[in-house]
Amino acid sequence: MFRSKHLRKFLLVILLGCVLGGGLTVLRPDPTLAHTRIEAGPYGIVVGWENEPVIVGERNAVWLQILDGEVPVAREVKVDLEATVFYGGHSFLGFPAPAPEPGIFLMDMFPTVRGTYELQLTGTIGDTAVDVIVDLDEIQPASALQFPENQPDPLTLQTQLEETQAQLRTANLIAIAGLVAGLLGLGVGLFALLRRKA
Repeated sequence: MFRSKHLRKFLLVILLGCVLGGGLTVLRPDPTLAHTRIEAGPYGIVVGWENEPVIVGERNAVWLQILDGEVPVAREVKVDLEATVFYGGHSFLGFPAPAPEPGIFLMDMFPTVRGTYELQLTGTIGDTAVDVIVDLDEIQPASALQFPENQPDPLTLQTQLEETQAQLRTANLIAIAGLVAGLLGLGVGLFALLRRKA
């Protein structure tokens, strides 16, 4: 079919490039893959963060997409949701507000500790009651994106501060014990001196 060896190689390279390029396109990470879909009656709720990766100490928002089947819920459908975020015995209550895009709701927050937060949604979508709990994607330390030098992580700084405070308390106790021992020694010495003179 092809008489030239070079032409066959050229076409093979082009074909291989198309296959690899198409494969890489399919393997490209989709930002919505980091989101979780849960069902509430006839509605789908896609839950995640507005900005990913989520970084400690940076403003972000819990991102909700309400779907009626596979399309964003109509603006006429009343969405009345309460969102509670849980982490380490603490909770943050908020009310997702509609975004300009149909079916999208946001609840602003500043995640201050790295780790996985848990989200509970309660309320109604139309006439459907909602009460679901889902894990949000993990909060990353700021060092994940810092360049050229990493800044200290607030959690690490807090741990170092607590260690320094504990060492300071120990040093204070030793200093007080030394002062008491010195005063006792001075008292015994004065007592012995006064006794000798008498």
